[in-house]
Amino acid sequence: MMKSLTQPLAVYAAAVLAISACAFLPAQAMAQSRVDVSIVVNNAPPPPRFESVPAPRRGYVWAPGYWNWDGHHHVWNGGVWVRERGGNQYRSPVWVQQGNGWRLDRGGWVTVQPQPVVYEEIAVAPPPPRFERTPHPRYGYVWAPGHWEWRARSYAWSPGVWIAERPGYVYAAPVWNQRGGHWRMEEGRWSPRG
Repeated sequence: MMKSLTQPLAVYAAAVLAISACAFLPAQAMAQSRVDVSIVVNNAPPPPRFESVPAPRRGYVWAPGYWNWDGHHHVWNGGVWVRERGGNQYRSPVWVQQGNGWRLDRGGWVTVQPQPVVYEEIAVAPPPPRFERTPHPRYGYVWAPGHWEWRARSYAWSPGVWIAERPGYVYAAPVWNQRGGHWRMEEGRWSPRG
């Protein structure tokens, strides 16, 4: 009688041990590998919310907030501090229009190869600005007009785009200035209002 009772207990103990071991395997596998899932939805994300970027924090990078998708609608994920990773640069998540839908590029850490900074001396004045029809106003955005950029030893037109507004700030478009016989472009920038 004792033999018939111990055999099922031994089988039961072995089964419990096997199931317990299997429960930990997926957690270890998930810790070692990253699974990327593309989210494509028909609804365009709302305009980005303005977030006041906190003062710099040593050893950390500010990851700005973005609109995520919860399976039914867009949900705002607020910005957070993430620990720096040497030799890497953080890319913010961004929604990209793809055909008739919108795909969320989750961004993340990207390996950066250091490149020397080279400033080309531009002796040729930029062409006059092109006429662009300003589109109808878009709530939460500011129209940044097109401008000329110096690319591959010649000027190329960069068309105007909508950029998320920053409450309390005024946007100044890029402008070309001549100094010492050479032309330099001042990048577009935000300045406090008043």
